Amino acid sequence: MSKMDKTALGIRTSKPSKPLTPSQMAWFAYELASMLKAGISPSEGLVMISNEDPYFAGIVQSITSEGNGKLHLYEALSQSGVFPRHFVTMVKLGETTGTLDRVMESLADYYEKQDYFSKEIKSALTYPLVLILMVATVILIVSWKVLPIFEEILASLGVTMPGVARVLMIAGCFVGRNIIWFLLGLAVVALFAWLYASTPGGKERTMRRKAQSSRYGRLFQKIYTQRVATALSYALGSGLSMAGALAMAAETVGNDYVSERIETCRAAVEQGEDLVEALAVSGVFPERFVNAVRIGLKTGDLPGMTMKVAELYEEDVDRTLQDMISAIEPTLVAVLSVLIGIVLVTVMLPLARIMTTMG
Repeated sequence: MSKMDKTALGIRTSKPSKPLTPSQMAWFAYELASMLKAGISPSEGLVMISNEDPYFAGIVQSITSEGNGKLHLYEALSQSGVFPRHFVTMVKLGETTGTLDRVMESLADYYEKQDYFSKEIKSALTYPLVLILMVATVILIVSWKVLPIFEEILASLGVTMPGVARVLMIAGCFVGRNIIWFLLGLAVVALFAWLYASTPGGKERTMRRKAQSSRYGRLFQKIYTQRVATALSYALGSGLSMAGALAMAAETVGNDYVSERIETCRAAVEQGEDLVEALAVSGVFPERFVNAVRIGLKTGDLPGMTMKVAELYEEDVDRTLQDMISAIEPTLVAVLSVLIGIVLVTVMLPLARIMTTMG
């Protein structure tokens, strides 16, 4: 793939201020893929996209505004500052292997699904979370302001407050009197967690946990495996060596911990060790993927086998995410039911005791 001339477009502007949304990236990738399939060069395709969409016009302008040299498309996209690392590294893979049109299509599908799932999760969370917040506020007000009045009435009648209601009242009064400190404490904890996650050690630990986590049906491991399998298929299918294909996979995986393990596999392969054994020892890939690589090597169709594995894991990730979304709303409704039950119990028990005493 030839480099694109940054001065050929002759456009000047400032950089866009915020990253693209998944839907915008999907549309951008679809448009560019269509143009590449039609034999249009990347620079010409970008100009055509910028003429159709004002927002993308700003991106193209930022890509072409600095320097007078030549850049690969992935370098230009990286300099724009609005494309995520995964998008940029996949474009690099496409340019390196001569499969940029196919890579752009896969990116469009990927970000279209990401947009769909993010909207589904937001939709499933919004209404139940609002209700839970409202009910929790009611519980706080009842336990802080209402139950003490009930206690005074019961005390004047010579009757004690029910145990459950009294415990909730004490807790509510404590939280109510110290609500500012509670909120400040939560803010401080969140700030320190964010600062730690931003440090090199925090990032490394987070990425290692994601790669090794068994939660959500090993969702992150499946995502990383799908990315690696896709990269290997494109790279090996274009004629790159195994070491070169592993190097490309390490760049596109999107997790530094997994990338280090892949680089270790690459070094082992360069030293003449068996690829299957290196992948198995890495500890970041599922057994199904390792077995598929073994079969691909034996049959002489490793690019085809890894692409099939990538498709299977992509479907598996989609099913896992859909199952998680389906489970969110019932779970939150159950929590909401418990909170409503607490409100009813804490209010009705003192009222029942007052009525019994007065009767």
